[in-house]
Amino acid sequence: MPLDACGGVGPSLVCELEALRLSAREDWLAACVANARAGPPAALLEHVVRQLLAADMRACAGRPALPGGAGSVVRARLAGSFVLQVDELVDVARKRDERAADTPAGARRVLKARLTDGFSSVCGIEYTPLPELSPALPPGAKVLVSNPVVRRGLLLLAAENTRLLGGGGVAALAAALRDAAPVSYTHLRAHETDS
Repeated sequence: MPLDACGGVGPSLVCELEALRLSAREDWLAACVANARAGPPAALLEHVVRQLLAADMRACAGRPALPGGAGSVVRARLAGSFVLQVDELVDVARKRDERAADTPAGARRVLKARLTDGFSSVCGIEYTPLPELSPALPPGAKVLVSNPVVRRGLLLLAAENTRLLGGGGVAALAAALRDAAPVSYTHLRAHETDS
């Protein structure tokens, strides 16, 4: 079990979590490890990842995933992959009292998401249809957002850069990170995506 001699969480577990773009407070991680049954390190990592994906990021995140001030950026591309928690997801193309209704991807909808890394909040907007997301998604769900373009403080979310992280654990998260590809924002002027 990756614990150090003092009963704290060992660096190998922390490094494995960082490779998956996850972080956790040391006290939260130690409690999670203490509640896990003794077993091989891979089983412990799987347990911790599943617990992190189910937990509120504000209660367990070890450090910010997003760069400071990401929500106030006027024009940029955020390099990297970020595991974020969906706090709210609404269809802003509908009337205010109908926004929480489920609308399938491809139908006339524009989803707006309030996302957090546990330290700061940003909003994202459905730039291309996101079939995995709907307003019926429960708050607390996690998404992996890779290399998003930011316009006026909004992350542009596309099927190519946004993946819903379900209960798939380590394998699903590793596959999503591996498959993370840059998004082609072809109709934006070339100078608009640079920064």
